[in-house]
Amino acid sequence: MIEVSNLTKNYGNSCAVKDASFVINKGRISGLLGPNGAGKTTVIRMICGAIIPDSGSIKVKGFDVINLSQLTRSLIGYLPETPALYPELTAREQLVYCARLKGINKQKLCPVIDEILKECSISDVKNKLISKLSKGYKQRLGIAQALIGDPDLIVLDEPTTGLDPVQIIEFRDLITRRKAGGATILISSHILSEIQNLCDDVTIMDKGSVLFSGNVAGLQVMTSKNKEYHIELSNVDEKILGIIATIEGVLSCSRVDDNNIVVVAKDDNDVRSLISKKIVDSGYSLMGISINKKDLENYYLKLINGAELR
Repeated sequence: MIEVSNLTKNYGNSCAVKDASFVINKGRISGLLGPNGAGKTTVIRMICGAIIPDSGSIKVKGFDVINLSQLTRSLIGYLPETPALYPELTAREQLVYCARLKGINKQKLCPVIDEILKECSISDVKNKLISKLSKGYKQRLGIAQALIGDPDLIVLDEPTTGLDPVQIIEFRDLITRRKAGGATILISSHILSEIQNLCDDVTIMDKGSVLFSGNVAGLQVMTSKNKEYHIELSNVDEKILGIIATIEGVLSCSRVDDNNIVVVAKDDNDVRSLISKKIVDSGYSLMGISINKKDLENYYLKLINGAELR
């Protein structure tokens, strides 16, 4: 859906984006992460055709963004970091204006607007002036604008800014439904837990460069040399700890309590089958075994701070 190749953008002597390349596949929810000044918003603006890169190329659905800007913009629903709203309009008038800009005909206008108001939970303020709306309502109105017309690609820059925890959950459900409907979504956010809960893939940037682009599981492989397993047994004693410790690839084995063990093993392969067989062959009852999924935040910090990963 999106192909970014060797993208570079300078502002005077300052390089905002340097030789950035990544791909976002159709029907996926992708996160764009990085600290302030990483170049995320500049990349998003270039994808949406708001600014032109100094070099490199961007394709949306196979179309060149630079040479076919009007066409590619018609495929995108875009929420900028600060929603573009007219304070003298009501929420409904704002959406009607946007729908007309997107070419939605008059016959379909009312049902389309009513549906988007309901979907974004802003029906209760549809006749209220935007100047009188809270920050959370303005943000949801900005999201509603991006969704009008069922765009193939939805690009959201910091979409949860100003939303309370309940509204963030509603936003997550909304985006998941859009993905199920066939949309591709790109989300820029500083809230790493939201990206972890919502996104299939992630692109991490720092100082204008792409450090990683791929799925979250791939990021774990890249940044962690060991795997941690949580094992539940009917009972834990020193004998089983010693047995598990002899398995090839196991680095450590420790008791958590009378029923649980934590095993750290090399990341070269998955040793769950070997552990399971040893436990059962030794006469113990295995209740469960799982890989501990470490937070995306840990991986993100390793990439940003770990020079060896760049």
